[in-house]
Amino acid sequence: MVKALDAKEPKREASLLRVFRLYCVEGLSAEVTAQRCGCSKGTILNRLNQIRRRTGVDPAKLRTYSAQFEAIEESLSDDRARRIHRRSALDDPEEADDPGGF
Repeated sequence: MVKALDAKEPKREASLLRVFRLYCVEGLSAEVTAQRCGCSKGTILNRLNQIRRRTGVDPAKLRTYSAQFEAIEESLSDDRARRIHRRSALDDPEEADDPGGF
């Protein structure tokens, strides 16, 4: 979702995606994020406000989900994910053995 927001913005050093990754996923402070992006802390705070306005969620709250973001990203990039039959993963295995579904 943040990638889509970032794609709409003009390219800058402190892109929304980069700020999201550093602040929300990696859990860095706004000051350290600014240092990594080579910009002012005010610029980072502006980006965080943009993320808040567009997602409707406070970036500080998004930080609490950082472990889930990383797990999702890892699962999507895992080669084995391409071979998973998603429908059968959702079905009850006992029902799959019964061809009538009863």
